[in-house]
Amino acid sequence: MRLLLLFAFLTSVNSLKILGIFPYAGKSHFVVFEVLLKELAKRGHQVTVVSEFPQKQPIQNYKDIALEKSPNMEIINIADMPPPFIRKYAILKYLVQAAWETCDKLNQKPIRELINSADKYDLLLIEYFNTDCFLGFAHKFKVPFIGLSSCYDMPWSGERVANPTNPAYIPNHFGNFNINMNFWERLENTVLHVYTNIIYSTLMQGDEIAKKHFGDDLPPLHVLARNTSLFLVNTLPALNGVRPKVPSFVEIGGMNIGKSKRVSPTVSRAYNTNR
Repeated sequence: MRLLLLFAFLTSVNSLKILGIFPYAGKSHFVVFEVLLKELAKRGHQVTVVSEFPQKQPIQNYKDIALEKSPNMEIINIADMPPPFIRKYAILKYLVQAAWETCDKLNQKPIRELINSADKYDLLLIEYFNTDCFLGFAHKFKVPFIGLSSCYDMPWSGERVANPTNPAYIPNHFGNFNINMNFWERLENTVLHVYTNIIYSTLMQGDEIAKKHFGDDLPPLHVLARNTSLFLVNTLPALNGVRPKVPSFVEIGGMNIGKSKRVSPTVSRAYNTNR
């Protein structure tokens, strides 16, 4: 009888083969995603991760496909940043350059091998930032995909899950506005919204180079992106403001913050002595 009761509580669990694509060279971006990827591996899923940041120690169910380190991402000197009123345009210029460098990683040997492989996956996780040229993997493997952002969603990202980005009351990521904009700020915010989307669609999306690597049958990337199943964004309403959200747009702010550790006795003693 006890044996029958035991079998009554048994459930089947199916693990997934998950491919994570995170080619951008910013470590601050990857640390946000890394927590999720490790947790998925811990829970039994087979996780393969494309990034510049392979694990120093092997992790069960976690496989790295390591990219070559980008030479221009070691240090960004804040002192070299332009004044605030033109900084938004300088940042856009940097993102365009970084998009080209990211797309160029499609030429690296590990990526070519993955494109030509006969591997099968159940799910794709991919960063939505400054280019979609790696989104061709969703087309190659014919899998559902989830977009992730390590920061506020980019002005061009929301529409892929039909999330409202009305510039009349939603501040552009590249501006210095809050939700309480006056008329002139709303006007500037609208111009900036249109401008950033034009820059993205003309200079950053990467359709041409993606077709070169994934084949001429690859749909336009902006069309492919609209098949996004879920968009996870590293924001919090308390910090970034309240805005309309569709169910597939989910804020995950603080996901990368782990459990606090006890301060070492040496540090605690120094702190208490010098208060």
